[in-house]
Amino acid sequence: MDNKHLAFADQLLQTCLKGFNLNPELINLSEAEAEAMSNYCYANLLMVKCKESAVRVSPKTWAAIEEGMLRVPDNG
Repeated sequence: MDNKHLAFADQLLQTCLKGFNLNPELINLSEAEAEAMSNYCYANLLMVKCKESAVRVSPKTWAAIEEGMLRVPDNG
């Protein structure tokens, strides 16, 4: 990457950190954690694409599916 791309990437990261009220230590993921996050996001993307293609699934059913997406389970 050239300097312009690196500067843009850094600015984007800083904007996201500020927007989501995060600090860099919270997003310092291990390779396994990053892969798991990628897989999770991909699965959610597939669900969105399924919704866009579905014609026989009611809005109520999709609302129930979406309610469980992108949620962290409550472990007690």
